[in-house]
Amino acid sequence: MGYRTILVHVNDERRCDRLLEQAVSVAERFEAHVIGIFVAPQPLIYPEWPGAGLGEVIEQIRSEHAAAAERLRAKFNAATKSLQQPAEWRFEQSLMASVATDVIAAARSADLIVASQADPEWHQSSDMDVPDRLAIESGRPVLVIPNNVKLPTLARRITVGWNDKREAARAVFDALPLLKKAESVNVVWVSPRVGGYDEGDLPGSELCRTLARHGVKCEASWAEATDTGTELLRQAKAYGSELLVMGAYGHSRIREFVLGGASRHVFAKAGIPVLMSH
Repeated sequence: MGYRTILVHVNDERRCDRLLEQAVSVAERFEAHVIGIFVAPQPLIYPEWPGAGLGEVIEQIRSEHAAAAERLRAKFNAATKSLQQPAEWRFEQSLMASVATDVIAAARSADLIVASQADPEWHQSSDMDVPDRLAIESGRPVLVIPNNVKLPTLARRITVGWNDKREAARAVFDALPLLKKAESVNVVWVSPRVGGYDEGDLPGSELCRTLARHGVKCEASWAEATDTGTELLRQAKAYGSELLVMGAYGHSRIREFVLGGASRHVFAKAGIPVLMSH
């Protein structure tokens, strides 16, 4: 079992190198086929703009997107040229202002998605950064790469956030190829329960026994906290983890997308890669 097709959502030249470095590292470990995709959003037209020249403005924006895609393609080709499997580049023009729908459609045929953490300081982030929607809506695991952090390319130590719910179970078994290659795995249950757990009834013990049958070297632990997202990141840091695995909690409403508190916090604050599934 492994990842045979990896889709990398490439959208920002500033973060492209870090994103591709992590994606290529995973691809090398599993001899995977890598697909890089850049989706250009539909240019927004505002009513207050004068009618004359709108066509020229739209064409200029599209030309800028095409030029950016070409620069990103060059970076992608350079990063993937040493892979055993030929890599594939895709450039698509969305019919919508947000690229989420197009990237999600492409992602559903992949084993793993690699995407950048959202950058709230980037003026195109609301339209181009969609890791949360990929995690909730694609049905595939998403490896979210943090911004502005120097990262190792091998996840030797991994923390798993476990709460015995569907999303957590999906995340754990979607991450199994990486867990099997790790040197050690810590399965952490975060609970507000006062007084803790005895060694014999640790909530993650049964999961650890299952993972051990797959050859995963893991241990169960628990933490007492009411802020699950903050505590999971603290536990991962204390364990020296290079990857956090957890379920993505959230749902879509009409015209609104809502993430659970722990997922929202980890998406925004994680300083290590996070593999999320829903």
